[in-house]
Amino acid sequence: MNNYKPIFYNEKLLFSREEKNGYVLISLKEFPELREMVINRTMWEIFLLCDGKNTLADILDIIVWSDTIKVQCQNCRKREEERQ
Repeated sequence: MNNYKPIFYNEKLLFSREEKNGYVLISLKEFPELREMVINRTMWEIFLLCDGKNTLADILDIIVWSDTIKVQCQNCRKREEERQ
């Protein structure tokens, strides 16, 4: 299953728009009953990684690695603030 390469077709969106705090508002052409959906930045990044080239394992590694970097940066900032 980890070799599966999902594809998110951006052209199936009626529109996408960035909102406050990193959220993205999307509307799908094929499912008008859903109207508009607000998704968080991580979900949007996962959609963008579903390009038919990345496997599920690749996407998981990218998401986990980026979250690890964010946590490390936050910890570095906290330590720096504590020193001051």
